[in-house]
Amino acid sequence: MKDPATLAFLDPPPDAAFTEAKTLLMRLGALDRQGDLTATGRMMRRLALPPRLAAMTASAASQGLGRQAAELAVLITEQGLGGTAVDLDARLARFRSDRSERAQAARGLARRIADALPKTAAADQPVTAGRLLLHAFPDRIAAQRGARGRYVMANGRGGELADTDALARSDMLVVADLTGRAAAQRILSAASVTWAEIEEELPDAIVTESQCVFDTGSRQVRARRVTRLGAIILEEQPLPRPNGEEAARALAEGIRNLGLDALPFSKAARQLRERIGFLHRMLGEPWPDMGDAALLAGLETWLMPFVLEPRGVDSIGADALHEGLMSLVPHEVRRELDKAAPTHFDSPAGNRHPIDYSGEERC
Repeated sequence: MKDPATLAFLDPPPDAAFTEAKTLLMRLGALDRQGDLTATGRMMRRLALPPRLAAMTASAASQGLGRQAAELAVLITEQGLGGTAVDLDARLARFRSDRSERAQAARGLARRIADALPKTAAADQPVTAGRLLLHAFPDRIAAQRGARGRYVMANGRGGELADTDALARSDMLVVADLTGRAAAQRILSAASVTWAEIEEELPDAIVTESQCVFDTGSRQVRARRVTRLGAIILEEQPLPRPNGEEAARALAEGIRNLGLDALPFSKAARQLRERIGFLHRMLGEPWPDMGDAALLAGLETWLMPFVLEPRGVDSIGADALHEGLMSLVPHEVRRELDKAAPTHFDSPAGNRHPIDYSGEERC
């Protein structure tokens, strides 16, 4: 059943939550692009495990590693098994040697899960927890960045380990559990993983592509070729300075991040914006909105066509800003601008005074 609206939920799931869940199931291989259940998905459905751990166990079964994956899945779902260390390899070793009644019952559950998997020849080689977890948490592969114990994950979020934790020596991890704010969450359980293991297990997740990006520091548009795993940049090479439509899009996005104050408005362009903004506030349409939000949202419409070489903020001239703002005013009312909002007032004494139209333009 692809459409949740056709099911009789007591509490229907929000559309965003349903979409996120469907995307995760596709990433785990449980659904195909049409949203239909795959062979992996049907196997996952038979396992008494959460979707991520079911996907890990199903994938491991095809390599003869179903029993090891089932033990790791049970360890993760049963709090306190194998101790409380962050390192899941250390906890797994303790769990396997634990003779307590609880540990024996948990191992029995792992055997029953493994028995529900397709029968394949058991692999002889040992397998790390990190290698298995790649198929459960591909979005939480993490690379160390900056200080020891600080990681960035493939989903773009940050994760932290105490720098005194032995696992903090690892260059790369797969994170199974974490807590806290999205920007810098505390890692509760994880396992070390090597780059070779990632390449072997998830070759399609590694992408090499050319990018056109805005560099905030230099306020310039840059081109680069990157090899990445989600948000993790693994390798980066500069390319010749870009131009054209792609560069214009990158520059527009950079301006949105910096704000309109970053643009080199001349006195005349600033006054033009204030005059048109005044008419919009007083009369409404067809005089366009000159507020920050409106102008930032429409950069591709009013500004980029007048920037001849969109290489950076410094490549935007005052004339481009003036012409761009005027382009927002419909042709049929442009001739009325000077009459409706003149730039100066001539006093009876014959003096000419500039008119200030500034007001609440910022949104």
